[in-house]
Amino acid sequence: ISLLFFELNEPQTAIAIKYLKSFIFKHQDNRKHIEIIFDVIRGHFNHKFESLLLYFLDLNNDVEFFKQIDWAGNPGVQMGDVNWGELHATRWEKILAMVANSEKVVETIAIKAFLKKRIQSEYNRAEGERMRKFIMPSDF
Repeated sequence: ISLLFFELNEPQTAIAIKYLKSFIFKHQDNRKHIEIIFDVIRGHFNHKFESLLLYFLDLNNDVEFFKQIDWAGNPGVQMGDVNWGELHATRWEKILAMVANSEKVVETIAIKAFLKKRIQSEYNRAEGERMRKFIMPSDF
């Protein structure tokens, strides 16, 4: 599906954003569709990710549904000494900052709590990675 969004000019981009919003509206309760469309948004319309995420949250702010989606996405290949826990925590913090901008403050409390817990889990993972590197530096 992401092939449809390569090399769009300005009018085509506006049409594509309109289509993405209608797709989100139509499939707001379908986990697979939402995960795929936000993967496309992250890859081709990253500058619109926050506004489309907030649009989705206006439609569906069910925390159990939200938990099933990989909002942060795959960080891809990283070179050098990378602490994956810190990398993932930073990506989830960006999602939390976006959700914090929602006008539906009360409706997103559970989602923010989930994100904070997820971020803490990633930082715990980062600490474990640092500890393993300290204990067994030859393995890294």
